[in-house]
Amino acid sequence: MSEGAEDTGRPRDVAEGKWPQYRVMNDGRHLYRIDAPDRFVELQRIGTRWVRHEVLAKVYPEMVRIHTMLAGGDGLYEPISAAEWALVEQELPSAT
Repeated sequence: MSEGAEDTGRPRDVAEGKWPQYRVMNDGRHLYRIDAPDRFVELQRIGTRWVRHEVLAKVYPEMVRIHTMLAGGDGLYEPISAAEWALVEQELPSAT
């Protein structure tokens, strides 16, 4: 480790202030767009359709969840590209 560097325990591709960041849960049924340290959007597969959840982290467990997603959760969450997110987001039913 270089002098003056701090090991935060997070993967090197996680940069504070670089938003949004995208993750997928290892089961492939939950995708996340993390927009800031206190908010994320989840796309959840239920049966054959996708459901969108928007979460604003106001309580500690939600804040920990975002930190865990960014840190990888010991392999539970993997980074994905914005293009992968967009492919699934297209499958959401349009609100009319």
